[in-house]
Amino acid sequence: PIYGYIPEGWKGSFTADRVGRAFDDLFATFETLYYSGANVASLSIARYVNEPDGTVSQYNYIGVAIKPEDLGSWKGDAKVVQKFSWAASARVRMA
Repeated sequence: PIYGYIPEGWKGSFTADRVGRAFDDLFATFETLYYSGANVASLSIARYVNEPDGTVSQYNYIGVAIKPEDLGSWKGDAKVVQKFSWAASARVRMA
């Protein structure tokens, strides 16, 4: 047998406090593109890591598909926390 590492992409999730309509508009655009038969563009995510030696490493996730998991609970003036998941085709080290 030959063993080895086979990349299977990258997955993750994040939360964001809703402070405007940016994510709502993004997903409305994706939905419009999808139902009109157009290609929904993939995104990229930049990740910066502060290393213990003081340097900063940067990784870019490319070919990212993102989707909302929970658009939050809406109550009066309370903060709305939204959750999103994503999957990427590849991760590229930038610095």
